Amino acid sequence: MRDVTAERRTLALALKCCILLGCLSLAKGPDAAASSELVRSWLAQKACALQGSSSRDKVHHPRCSDLPALVMRARKAVPSGLAPSETLEHLNSFFFHAEHFQAAFELDKPENLLIDGVLAGKRGHCVGLATLYLILAEELGLPIYAVATPKHVFLRWDDGHVRRNVELLQEGREVPDETYIRDQKIPKESIHRGVFLANLSQREFLGFIYQNRGVLESQQGGFVDSKRDYRRALRLNPKLAAAYYNRGNDELKQKLYREAIRDYSKSLQLYPTDPWALKNRGLAWKELGQVDTRDYGQERQPF
Repeated sequence: MRDVTAERRTLALALKCCILLGCLSLAKGPDAAASSELVRSWLAQKACALQGSSSRDKVHHPRCSDLPALVMRARKAVPSGLAPSETLEHLNSFFFHAEHFQAAFELDKPENLLIDGVLAGKRGHCVGLATLYLILAEELGLPIYAVATPKHVFLRWDDGHVRRNVELLQEGREVPDETYIRDQKIPKESIHRGVFLANLSQREFLGFIYQNRGVLESQQGGFVDSKRDYRRALRLNPKLAAAYYNRGNDELKQKLYREAIRDYSKSLQLYPTDPWALKNRGLAWKELGQVDTRDYGQERQPF
């Protein structure tokens, strides 16, 4: 007869050891199942599930297979109970120096946006790096948020007492709001309405991932896929002016001029001084024969 009690003790001990060791062998499986057990971050679940959901997604790494081990290393590298400045110093040192993540400036590569590619290549543009950094912050219980400008996404520590920006393209250096406002000429109206420079919820930030993936799909001519992603982005974040703008660009390319005008107008309601939205809307009106203006049909790069 089997000693069921002994077997249960053995199984419990094995599971305990598995938790302590991070179950790294399981984490290398073909999907995100192990990650979902070891990484509880809401954003991680959403970002990992997003991988491969588009036929035009060229990234084929195992879904978030390296994430559980990275989270475990982060927990060891960033002690709890430190002051905000010390916590950020430890986290930035871990992220950029110990793990060697670095900024990428090629906006047309999916691997610089989607989390699997960022994990595999140790590179990402502002949204790609922010996704991974925010997941680590969530796992560590840190009050760090994404923040948008017209052309960029950075992060911010904000615990209600200490507020400090974190510029990932400069290895976490603090850059004040005033610098972004001056350099990008951000209108006060958009700031007051929370379009720019406000702390974003995770749901709102997820909209930026969909928006940027929509741009990548559009560049490959996948207008059906890009339209779907822009719709998802706006459902998650109705104040995402770039999603309206880039959907308008797709419609302009397809000669859907009235639809383009409508989306450019919605973008301008959120970001009224956007010169490209104004010029491209003028071009759409010209194509309808209602306005005589120069051909300014240009695309603005994604975040």
